[in-house]
Amino acid sequence: MTPGTNLPVRIAAVNVGVTGEGIGLGSLDSVNGYAYYGTYGSTNLPSRIYKVKLGDGDAAPTLVGHVDLQQGRAQLSLSVVDPANGFLYFANDNTYPGGMHQFKLNGTNLPVEISYLPFQSGPSNNPPDAASAFNNTTNSDGILPYGEV
Repeated sequence: MTPGTNLPVRIAAVNVGVTGEGIGLGSLDSVNGYAYYGTYGSTNLPSRIYKVKLGDGDAAPTLVGHVDLQQGRAQLSLSVVDPANGFLYFANDNTYPGGMHQFKLNGTNLPVEISYLPFQSGPSNNPPDAASAFNNTTNSDGILPYGEV
């Protein structure tokens, strides 16, 4: 990013992921100079969190590496970084039931997962399709059919 009212200028790029791996969302840690990107994962690929060192000045960003998540914890989307307290959070998107991952930032090393909070499931035993998850409204009895997706 350039100072003042100047438009941003592209300096360089870094490749993250592998062919067919969808990036969900990322977070910038501007305090420590890193970016974190979460992937959706698939049957053949675990969901991953990539850590990228942001270049200083005109220096190109560099890939630090990635952390693979446990099987079944996929489709990372929402991401928030808390550099003041040293944490990174990723939430699942349409994984049933969903959940929230908490990572310790870990300095120049890859983040370390320290906890996982599974969201409440609902009375349905089947994962919702994308439309149902998006419109996850309560039944007439006030219960979310797919829980906290």
